Amino acid sequence: TRQFISEQAEILLKNLNHKNVLKYYNFIQKKPNLFFISKLAMCNLRHWVSGLVNSAMTMRLEIKPINLVKGLIQGMVYLHKQVEIVHGNLTPQNILINEEGEAVVADPLLFKKFRNKIVQSPRKESETEKETKSNTISSAKKHIGECYKAQVWNAPEIILQELPYNQEKPTQKSDIFSLGLLIFYIISYGEHA
Repeated sequence: TRQFISEQAEILLKNLNHKNVLKYYNFIQKKPNLFFISKLAMCNLRHWVSGLVNSAMTMRLEIKPINLVKGLIQGMVYLHKQVEIVHGNLTPQNILINEEGEAVVADPLLFKKFRNKIVQSPRKESETEKETKSNTISSAKKHIGECYKAQVWNAPEIILQELPYNQEKPTQKSDIFSLGLLIFYIISYGEHA
């Protein structure tokens, strides 16, 4: 309901205060959408590995993968330990890079609940289809653009829930799985295991 959304948005605005977590300053409700006002970031991880970073902004700094990893981990520790929020939506598009070249975690689980669009669960596959698909996937490398769908960053237990996107029930453990995938993505400049 609208009242619940407003209350949750207020909590988000008041509670998040860490250099590696995107600060939200305000929000606007315009049916059926909810718009959050935040500081502008330079790019996200997907842009960075694709080389789509605004060169005018990056001329004065070197973005180091190890610094991105440190910032990402610090942001997630803050969300899990201090604010007790499960992110539930860790993807390269939701990890921003600020003007200092630091990773900034954005779009936590709370936003997933606000989304109106429900993604339909895939139909059940036969064992033969699963085996063929598994062999094809394991032999082909996934790189940059092929990994933009949120589901490929989910932990296996989330995928097995077979729930619509905005009804998934992530945990801190599933966040850690996604965090591991993102760390590999950063260190390998865009590969996805």
